[in-house]
Amino acid sequence: MKKRLMVVLTAGLLIIGLFAGFAYAKESTGDKTHKDMVKIMRENGFKDLAKAVEKNDYKAIDKFMNSLTDEDYQKMIDIMRQNGYEDMAKMMESISKDDMIKMHNAMGGAEACHRNNDTSSGMMRSY
Repeated sequence: MKKRLMVVLTAGLLIIGLFAGFAYAKESTGDKTHKDMVKIMRENGFKDLAKAVEKNDYKAIDKFMNSLTDEDYQKMIDIMRQNGYEDMAKMMESISKDDMIKMHNAMGGAEACHRNNDTSSGMMRSY
């Protein structure tokens, strides 16, 4: 169950990155959101996942994401709502878990969302 919830939180983090990546906000806002999401993962018992996100362990993040269950997806929605991400929760409710996973993979998976180096910036770091 712990692993499933980790998948759920990862998906939430990735979805937040999707929408935030299109916003024209300052970089510090993106860093704050990223740190907040990692904190939420830790507070909900997902220390391993939070560590994977911080260390850019894309394979581990994608593994969690691709094994997401319907129950996990609903739990993620609940966690987003409980932590002040009501708009994200509503967006997640508007698409199925399977469509969200397809979108994540079509966009390049965790590496495309989280990479951050001198030559490119992932979606989670680009706003």
